[in-house]
Amino acid sequence: MRTYAGERDAPAANPVFGVGWTADSLANLEIGRFRGRMVSYRFCAVHSGSVGSLRVFFIFRKIGPGEYADGNGGSVLIELVSDDGTPSHFPSHNLLGTAVVKDPLAQWNREVRFSKPVQLEAGKLYHVVFSNPSPDPANNYVSVDDLYTTAGGRALQPSAESSDLSVLLKPDGNSSWQEKYQQAPVISICYDDGYRQGQAYIDVKHNGIEVKDNDAVREVFTAGGADRLVSVVAVRFQPLSQAGHVKLVLASEDGVTVKTVSLNLSSGSNNYAWHISQLGGTITLRKGVSYSLTLETQAGGSFRVSPLQKGTQYGFEADTLFTEGHCEEKAGPLWIGCMKRSDLDLPFYFR
Repeated sequence: MRTYAGERDAPAANPVFGVGWTADSLANLEIGRFRGRMVSYRFCAVHSGSVGSLRVFFIFRKIGPGEYADGNGGSVLIELVSDDGTPSHFPSHNLLGTAVVKDPLAQWNREVRFSKPVQLEAGKLYHVVFSNPSPDPANNYVSVDDLYTTAGGRALQPSAESSDLSVLLKPDGNSSWQEKYQQAPVISICYDDGYRQGQAYIDVKHNGIEVKDNDAVREVFTAGGADRLVSVVAVRFQPLSQAGHVKLVLASEDGVTVKTVSLNLSSGSNNYAWHISQLGGTITLRKGVSYSLTLETQAGGSFRVSPLQKGTQYGFEADTLFTEGHCEEKAGPLWIGCMKRSDLDLPFYFR
């Protein structure tokens, strides 16, 4: 996770180090199409300061009628408002800042600037609300894109409590707000002092890598910011066999094994899931030291893993983006970037 002078790496109640995001695909929500429809990205400020701009993910491919976008895209009004303070934590009517995008079809990774900077206070909830004020929003609209998981439930994201970062939808003018627990925003909230908050993974390579027959994948990373005291490790993958097991090997840069964990594949479902294991005590990941976390199959085991794509090259940055590492897969005796890329991470974390 990116660190900044005088700031914590993550909210104290959720001390995740790694890539704790649950995603199987992307999912869109239209801004328009239905009159009165609105989308909100709720977030808890983890930094006090002035926010001058946001970076958001518009999607406007016209694959078929009523998909993603239509017409000229309409216009997108973006309002930063306070939370209403109710147990549901919906947007209030207390307007703090506004921005308007009049050409939403022009660019997908959009930086939008508020008419004047907005002062945020750490620990408070806020909402980024999207609406379409164009004369004909039913036929002219665009969508925002989010991470999506097929899993049900509410506490789906290890890297963020749903109360602190979530997607809300008001389907139309006659409906109430509803929380979309299976979606996570793609957004960078840009403070004027350089701090970036939000969720900056922009895609997931679903079923991207199949590991079997003693193949392996790994995340290589450096423990940044400070020493990390960890006692739990988790990886997200899909078992492809009910036999064998997956061995996790944490090793330091000089090749010394720090810890080995075995995950049995003979129990549980064949769906994508987080596989969590105790490390049998506290392990210190030393500041500035490079490590690798390797997943390899043994005894006939096999699995799939879906790496996540960093949005850095497109301007998406956030405090929760894991900038200290990248994913690699084994190609014969060599290690190469996962899917021959350098911007992918395995879904894994230490706690």
